[in-house]
Amino acid sequence: MRAVLFLYNSGVSKNTEQSSLPELDPHIVAAYTQTFIARHDCYPVQRKDGKYISIKRPLTVEIIKKHLWGKMTIGTYALDKESNARWLCFDADTETQWQGLLALALTLQQQKIVPYRERSRRGGHLWLFLSSLPAGYARKVGLQLLAEHNLKGIELYPKQDQRVSSTGSLVRLPLGIHRKTGQRYSFVDSDGQPLAPTIREQLRILAYPSCLAFPFIMSVLARSPHSPPPQPSPAFRATDTDDKTPLSERLKRRISGLEFVSR
Repeated sequence: MRAVLFLYNSGVSKNTEQSSLPELDPHIVAAYTQTFIARHDCYPVQRKDGKYISIKRPLTVEIIKKHLWGKMTIGTYALDKESNARWLCFDADTETQWQGLLALALTLQQQKIVPYRERSRRGGHLWLFLSSLPAGYARKVGLQLLAEHNLKGIELYPKQDQRVSSTGSLVRLPLGIHRKTGQRYSFVDSDGQPLAPTIREQLRILAYPSCLAFPFIMSVLARSPHSPPPQPSPAFRATDTDDKTPLSERLKRRISGLEFVSR
């Protein structure tokens, strides 16, 4: 059975999942999970009123599939156990705020950055993906972009520089059905058209998103008034003289990506 088609007249689709569920490519599901999921030891489940409860059990592939099939809806925590982030999510709760995020997305596109626009119940989400970055740096990037575009009242996820509770902030995992509205919200392009016509095709795009390049991250941090430059690590000493791995790769084994690019 083919995946459920999205209906885009209002930017969302009705829940028309049938008892016979489409088979999902396990490799694509795994890559999609890698894109959005920061931790697997627990997961949030959305209730009918739109609120979430935290389930203190491991997140499995079957749960991810049930989310995509529309049988249940889960969220994704913004930070992993080491307080690193894999994405920034700007949350607009009004149409006016959403138009502001669309303007930000257009500016980013002009800088060769790929933004991902997702409609939501009251506005929309703008996603920017990261290879992995300490939450404090990731938030400074997001806050600087909001400030430069004079965007106010927009929530930024992650909300914390570090996890101060057992889980931290969360966002509804994309491509699932919102339990309060019964609708599945789509990703759209710069013209407001569907990013792809089916859930299967959108899933494939989000499984392998374009991530922010470190030079762009560093340029935004350099403009941030609250971003001291990363401190240099101790001088590198080569000890694995027999290692045939390129020097750049051996360097990156010993220092973080942020430090490597800043040098």
